[in-house]
Amino acid sequence: MRTKNPQVSLSDIFIVAMFVAIAISASYLLYGSRESADLMAVWLAGHFMHSGNVQNIYANDTNYFTMLPPADWVEYVQAQGHKGQIYPFVYPPIWAFVVGKLSPFFSFEGFRAVANVVNPTLVIATIYLAWRTMSVASAVVPTLLNFMLIGFVVTFATWIGGGALFENQPQILVSLLIVLAIERSTSHAPVAAGAALALAASIKLYPAVFALMWLAGGNRKEVLAFTIIGTALGLLSVLLVGWPAHKIFLEQIRLISGTGFLNMFNFSVDATLANLLRPSDLEFIESIPSRGMENQNLGWFSMAKPKAWAALSATLMVASITIMMVAARTKRGLIAIWPFAFALLALVSPLSWSYHFLTAVVFAPAFIRQFNTLRGWLLLGLVFVPLNIWFAPFAGFFSPQVWSLQLIGNLTMTTYMICWAVLIFRAPRNVGAI
Repeated sequence: MRTKNPQVSLSDIFIVAMFVAIAISASYLLYGSRESADLMAVWLAGHFMHSGNVQNIYANDTNYFTMLPPADWVEYVQAQGHKGQIYPFVYPPIWAFVVGKLSPFFSFEGFRAVANVVNPTLVIATIYLAWRTMSVASAVVPTLLNFMLIGFVVTFATWIGGGALFENQPQILVSLLIVLAIERSTSHAPVAAGAALALAASIKLYPAVFALMWLAGGNRKEVLAFTIIGTALGLLSVLLVGWPAHKIFLEQIRLISGTGFLNMFNFSVDATLANLLRPSDLEFIESIPSRGMENQNLGWFSMAKPKAWAALSATLMVASITIMMVAARTKRGLIAIWPFAFALLALVSPLSWSYHFLTAVVFAPAFIRQFNTLRGWLLLGLVFVPLNIWFAPFAGFFSPQVWSLQLIGNLTMTTYMICWAVLIFRAPRNVGAI
C-alpha cells in the first residue's frame, strides 16, 4: 500500500517553532536546577579519554552493576566543586572519543548550557516526527496542534520526559533517531531510515532490535542500510579507540544484563520483581555524592541475578522480541506496532529508566482518535496522571522505601503497551496503517 507523503506547511513550521520556544522555557522553569548527572558522565568519559586515561572511562564493577563511577572521577569532580550525583559512563567508547575532542573547548557548565537548549528542542522534534509518521502512513491522528499540545504535556509534565530533561539524558537523542528511522521508512527513504537507526544503535545498543522488525516486515533496504552503516560505525569506533576499551564496555553490558537493579525510576519487569519479592541478597548501594551532598543517604538496591531469575529475564526478552517480529510480519505497515514494540522492549530490559519510554510515549496523543474521544482521554489520564511530576509520590525518594513510583511506572507503562496491543489485535492483516 503506497502511503502519502505530505509536504511541511508554513503553519506546521510555526506550530513546531512555537512549541520549541515553550519547551525551552518550560524546561528551564521546571528543571532549571537540573543536576545533569547523566550528561556529566558523558563529559567526564570524554575528559579522561582526551587526557589519555582510557582505563578510567568505565566503572570497575566485576560482579554486578552498582552504578558507581570510577574512583578517579570522584576525586576529580569533588575537586572541581560540582554538586549532584556522579554516575558511570555506559555508552560505546566512540562517544567518549567524540566528546573528548570537544572537552578542551567546553567546560561541563558550557556543555550543559548547550544541552539545556538542545534537549527540549529534540523532544519537540520527536513528538512532531511521531505525528508525521502516523500522518504519512494515513493513520487517523489529531491535528498537529492538538498532537503537539498533548505530546508536550505527557512528556514535559511527567517523569517520562522530566527525568530525561533533568539529567540531560542522551536517551533524548536516541529516541529522536529511532522515531526518525520509522518516519523515514514510512516515507520511503530506506537509506536515511537505516542510517538513523544505526546511529541510534551506536549510542545505545538496543535499537538494533528494531532492525529485526524491519527484517520480519520485509523492509530489506532499511536492514541493508542499517547493517552497512552500523558496521562502519562499529569499525570506526574500534579504529579510533582500540579494542581493549570495547572489551571493557561489552563486559559492563554483560554485567548490567545480569543485574537485578531497583530504584524509583527503573520501571522494568526485573525491577518490579525485585520490588515485590525483595530478595535478601539485594544490597543497598550508597551513591557517591558530589560536594555539598554528603550525609544524605542516597542510593539504590542491586544484586547479581540468581540463575532462575536470569533465565526468566532471558526468556521474557526472547519471547518479547519474537512477538514484536510476528507483529511486524503479520501487521505489516501498521504504525501501532512501533510504540507497542518500544514500550514492550523497555519493560523487559534489565534497566529501563522512566525516560526509556519516551520513544513510545510520543505516540500517545493518537489515543484520542484511535479510540473514541472519551475513551482516549480516559486512557491518557489513566496512564499519565499518576506519572505527573507533581502527583507522583515522593516518600522514600532514593531510600529503602522505593516501591511506590517504581510500581506505578511499571503498571502505567504496561497499561500503555496493552492499549497499543489492542489496536494491533483489532486491525486487519497487512492493510497499511490504522
